[in-house]
Amino acid sequence: MAKRQRSKAYKSLLRAMDPIARQLVALQKQAKKFGLFTHDRELLDCPKCPLQEDVSKDGLLMTYMSSDPRHDTGLRFRDLGKGRFRCPSCKTMFSQKHREGE
Repeated sequence: MAKRQRSKAYKSLLRAMDPIARQLVALQKQAKKFGLFTHDRELLDCPKCPLQEDVSKDGLLMTYMSSDPRHDTGLRFRDLGKGRFRCPSCKTMFSQKHREGE
C-alpha cells in the first residue's frame, strides 16, 4: 500500500474511532459515579496507614483496613491528578508510583 493510501486510510480510521472513544470516556465517567472500578489505574494502598483498595466480585471499588479485608470502610482515595492521591484516613499524599515499584 502506498504511503498516501495508508495516510488516507489512517485518517479515515481515526475519524471512525473518534465517536467510539468519546462514548467510552462517557461510559467510564458514568461507571465511576456508580462506584465501579474502571481499571484506568492501579489499585492503591496508603504508604502510611493500613488502608487499601480492592475490587468486589461485583466490580465495585472498595477500601478496607488490612486488619479487616471483608469490611468496606466507605472511604475513597482522593485523586489529586498527575498520579498523586490523598489517603482519606490519614491524609497522606503519595504518588501512585510507590505501589508499582518505580
